[in-house]
Amino acid sequence: MVSKRLKIGDLEVPEHLIQYVVFSTGSVPVSFSIVATEEDGKKMEERLKQLESQRALAFCAIAQGTELSGRCNILNLKVEADSSEANLTECTPVLYRIQGQLEPVS
Repeated sequence: MVSKRLKIGDLEVPEHLIQYVVFSTGSVPVSFSIVATEEDGKKMEERLKQLESQRALAFCAIAQGTELSGRCNILNLKVEADSSEANLTECTPVLYRIQGQLEPVS
């Protein structure tokens, strides 16, 4: 059984990169967070920014046994590359923290 899943358009986020998918009531019922190493993070950032400009994307989100799917727009996409001194050693990679929301559309 899949514990977390996030698919937006043609982008399937690998489960191990999904920090969380949260469902709430209201106009923006899906929030997500992705944490990835530099290589995967750059790929995710690039593709999500391309998808952000598109409208009515097919999506599927699963978390804690709940599934929500349909069409959405990506809102409030935020990407941070953690380049703190603590993460600039040879053995600790730069981490990308990507957050956003999915707004269902009819």
